[in-house]
Amino acid sequence: TEKTRSSSTICAIADPIRLARAIHEARAHHDLVLVSHHGGPLGGESPDDEQIAVARAAIDAGADAVFDHRAHVPFGVGWLSGHPVFYGLGNLVADEDPKDPWTGRSFLARIRFSRTGAPGVDACPYLITDGEPKLLSDPGRMTQEGVFRRAIVRLSEPLGGTEVGDPDPRSCMKLTPAARPVSDSSAPR
Repeated sequence: TEKTRSSSTICAIADPIRLARAIHEARAHHDLVLVSHHGGPLGGESPDDEQIAVARAAIDAGADAVFDHRAHVPFGVGWLSGHPVFYGLGNLVADEDPKDPWTGRSFLARIRFSRTGAPGVDACPYLITDGEPKLLSDPGRMTQEGVFRRAIVRLSEPLGGTEVGDPDPRSCMKLTPAARPVSDSSAPR
């Protein structure tokens, strides 16, 4: 039988057991289950243990991807059982904090799901200028792309590693698990 093609939103407290129940319920009715989580540390460079546990619980329960968005700065991208986990997408609407220039850098996650094979995943960086997101542009576009690329590779390393491809005309960069990823059993818990 074919699952329902409509979309719906299910809210669950970020308690791993309650979250797993909500994901199982959603999976019973939908082909695609995405988890959006507002949690983890505010600022910094990496997710905390609770945030990692929520992502692991979501993927283990059947989620196709996890998107975290509380930190206001980009965090690394992890891969659990081949599914992308965006531990921090960065900032979208708040002004840049002059004390933390990373609050002025963010990225959109673009995912193309397929019934056969791994999803296609891209990170599309942008800057926050005067409180508004702006695509990278000349002059300095190539420099900004390099800064973003190096940062995502570095921030993703402790999460198992992510390889970042060359930017396309809109500065979007293909993301894939590191060639020698950390196994799920030894990934951060």
